[in-house]
Amino acid sequence: MALIDYFQPANKKKFKDLREWQKSFFKIWDSDVKENTELICINLPTGCGKTLVGLQILEKYLKKDKKRCAYIINEYALADKVLEHAKDLDIPAVIIRSEKASIKVNIPRNIRKKNIINYTRSQVIRISSYDFELYHSNIEPPEILIIDDADRFIQNLNRISSVTISREECPDFYQEILNKLDPSNYDRLEAIINNKTNRFEVNLVYPHESVIIANWIQEERATKVIKDSQYPKNLQWQLKRNWRELERMLMTFNNEKIIFRPFFPAPRYKDNIFQIPKIILMSATLGTKISIQKELGVIKKDILMINEESLKDEELKMGNRIIFPIDVVVELDQTEINKSCLKIVKYFDKSLIMSYSGKEQQDLFVKLSTEGKKSILYQNYDDLTKFISEKKAHLIAAAKYYGIDLPLKNCNVGIITWIPKYLDHFDYIYNSLIKNEEYIFELIARRLTQAFGRCNRDIDDIAIYFVLDQDFSSPSL
Repeated sequence: MALIDYFQPANKKKFKDLREWQKSFFKIWDSDVKENTELICINLPTGCGKTLVGLQILEKYLKKDKKRCAYIINEYALADKVLEHAKDLDIPAVIIRSEKASIKVNIPRNIRKKNIINYTRSQVIRISSYDFELYHSNIEPPEILIIDDADRFIQNLNRISSVTISREECPDFYQEILNKLDPSNYDRLEAIINNKTNRFEVNLVYPHESVIIANWIQEERATKVIKDSQYPKNLQWQLKRNWRELERMLMTFNNEKIIFRPFFPAPRYKDNIFQIPKIILMSATLGTKISIQKELGVIKKDILMINEESLKDEELKMGNRIIFPIDVVVELDQTEINKSCLKIVKYFDKSLIMSYSGKEQQDLFVKLSTEGKKSILYQNYDDLTKFISEKKAHLIAAAKYYGIDLPLKNCNVGIITWIPKYLDHFDYIYNSLIKNEEYIFELIARRLTQAFGRCNRDIDDIAIYFVLDQDFSSPSL
């Protein structure tokens, strides 16, 4: 059977027919995907219907080839949407969580066990989170795996492979580490210690110094931090898993945080994923083949890219949008950014504000609240649900240009404060030390593409976006 023949939805009101691009996609899949194709990258616009395509692919492998199939997403709040899609398409699927998480949401142990058995026997598609896939090796791995929002998965791999020490959360620990550096090696160390620099001034620590500091943390601080409840849980979690690897990591610092991170994600996290015979990455913002392999730290011989160019005869429809660059903001002047943001929100009942950092998020929250504007800090999916239920409110996210979906006119206004150039210390390394401008521009384009799809998810949606950073209008960008 051809892939298109598996499209037999139960909910014919919701899915009357496939979109034209989906029909063309299925033909490409049938002709181009071979048995030995290890990695398939589906790089198509946000909101165009990739979830349906992914589920139909897994259904074919499940029913025809009797393969174990899994579909993984960032968080379980999104898993419910994927499961609803599967039910509407009459595709057998279940959500499988860890045993601890299942107890929290009142899933009986016998039901969880039954779902695992059915998945293992290739009777249902397993829907799980990234973390479940990375940590629960006691369950049979899939033979066909879809990673939705693949950009987020890569970021997650980097996060769990790293150790981040925040100045705001652990000021003493942060200060203690910087005091161990030789000031003669870093021109701006004193200014950073005194917090007289901006977050863009990132320093890469010389290897001989980073090894000394890593050894000191391993011998004198790791156990104390892991056991002491005054330290953030995220730092304790990272140290517990990665403290033995610190001396093999690159160490960077700025006025906000110190980061230990491997150049590629740690093998123990990614190897169990990339031994799966066939992996399908889905995103609106995948990079080139080279970029994907670089970011994942893997080499795959047989990679297939399916993107808009592959479907050049078809129009991939998503909601409409108008983008307004605001040219009056002075470069690196947060005061002007805040003023412009306040002026814009006065004209709208609801907006999504995509701030650059946690500090900017907090500042904007205070300023909007002072002006009498109801504001919600985005921390997790519950905050998004709360925002959707409000008639008048402004949702403020920090360095998050993906994963916040506001369809059906839940919010028609997006505000981007700064161009997302340096979200990560490694962005600085690629730009300033490796001098890979092409890759940095690719990263910026991918992040902006995601940002410009938050409020226009469905075909009938109309959204406007304001970009406050004057660099957005510059020819160099």
